Amino acid sequence: MTVPVKLSRMAKCHLASGVLFSLALCAYLLAGSYRTSLIEIRSGVASMRSNAALMASDTEGIEKRQAQVRKALPFGYASSSPRELMLLSVEKLKTGINGVTMTLDEFSETGETLTLPVVMEFDTDSFEEGVKGIEAIRSLKMPYFEFRNIDIRRLEGSYSSARYKVEGVMTMPAQKIAAPSEAEKKS
Repeated sequence: MTVPVKLSRMAKCHLASGVLFSLALCAYLLAGSYRTSLIEIRSGVASMRSNAALMASDTEGIEKRQAQVRKALPFGYASSSPRELMLLSVEKLKTGINGVTMTLDEFSETGETLTLPVVMEFDTDSFEEGVKGIEAIRSLKMPYFEFRNIDIRRLEGSYSSARYKVEGVMTMPAQKIAAPSEAEKKS
C-alpha cells in the first residue's frame, strides 16, 4: 500500500468517526432538549391538577352561595316583578308593625339596582314594641332595607311611650336573579 491510499483510508476513517461523533452529539443534544421539555410538561400537568382541584372547590363554594341566595329569595319571586315584590314587602311591614304610617317616594333604577325611599312612623307603648318594629324592618332580606335615620321621641305625658320615625331605602336587583342555563353550566 502506498502512502496516498493509507491517507485516504485514514481520511475515510476520520470522516466516518466525525459523522458518528456528530450524530452522537446531535442525539445527546436532542435527548437533553427532550428531557427539559418533559420536565416542563410534568410541572405544567401538576399545575393543572392543582388548579383543577382549586377550581372544583371554588365551583362548590359558588354553588353553595347560589343556593343561599335562592333560599333568601322571597315567596313568589319567580312570578312577580321587582317592583311588585317591593310593594308586597311594604304591605308586609304595614301589617307587621301596629299603627305604622308609611310614606313612599318614587322608584329609582340605577344600573342594576332598584330602590324605593321609605319613611315609616309608628307609636309604641313600650321600648320592647319599638325594638320589635325595628327588627321587623331589619329582618327583610329581599328587598334589603338600608337604614338612613332612626328618630325616637318620647310622647308627652308618658314615660315609656315613644314615636319612632325610620327613614331608609329598600334596595334589590332591578332584574331577576335566574338560575344558570344548561349552556352556562357547561361553559
